[in-house]
Amino acid sequence: MKVNGKVIVVTGAGSGIGRAIALEILTRGAKGVAAVDMNADALAETKKLAGASADKVSTHVINLTDRAAVAKLPKAVIAKHDKSKALSVLFRRGEWTQYAILRVSK
Repeated sequence: MKVNGKVIVVTGAGSGIGRAIALEILTRGAKGVAAVDMNADALAETKKLAGASADKVSTHVINLTDRAAVAKLPKAVIAKHDKSKALSVLFRRGEWTQYAILRVSK
């Protein structure tokens, strides 16, 4: 998949596969990465590991089983990355994500 110029939401970005994917996406020219995890310290480490691309990473501490928190995610990502209100891709690593988080209402 080509990610050049796109904003990518990556869940589980605080460690393991989610972190590796978030960092790899940055090397492939993504406009931005919205890193999502329940662990704020782990997300801070992911952002630090992004090095020179850290300014393209926004961190979002969210429990994906919390419907209200998930509902706020799209607007938070748009506010930080994509003023056109069109998120490009969601990479969902968490097995329990059950909500259509890319649906944005005005």
